[in-house]
Amino acid sequence: MRAWHDVTLDVAAGEYLVDVALASWPKKIYGARRTVSMAELESTAYRHCVLTSAIAISVIPKGNMGFEVQPFYGLAGIASSSNLVVIGPPAL
Repeated sequence: MRAWHDVTLDVAAGEYLVDVALASWPKKIYGARRTVSMAELESTAYRHCVLTSAIAISVIPKGNMGFEVQPFYGLAGIASSSNLVVIGPPAL
């Protein structure tokens, strides 16, 4: 089995440390995810697998635009896609 997740990063300049997790939420909470607090989302998540500090990312500002750090935390409203491919045994 092969799985990958593509994420379009459109975030402010700064230092980011990314945790990767496979999680699920109760249907009622997930359906209301845009209206419940981050604390409620975090407390109701079922974490099936977590890889902490999976990657560190440095986003540098363009040219002389300054260095505005706008930390991001929580569920990302960032364009992304997940892919999963099941590969059978090799042909003999």
